[in-house]
Amino acid sequence: MIKALKLLAVLLTIILLIMVFYGIFKGIFNTPGFWLLYLLILGADSLSIAVIKKYNGGRKC
Repeated sequence: MIKALKLLAVLLTIILLIMVFYGIFKGIFNTPGFWLLYLLILGADSLSIAVIKKYNGGRKC
């Protein structure tokens, strides 16, 4: 389960980076839909990282 969460965290981080570059390329930073999707993915990424840290007992991932 931890490996799947680590993979999910990496995937979500990559998606965030792709979204930033796509937003720069298309110029869609002013749309609320972009920011809503960005914040949802950011929250999911943070939550998955928090769960990974909890299960690892505070050790480095």
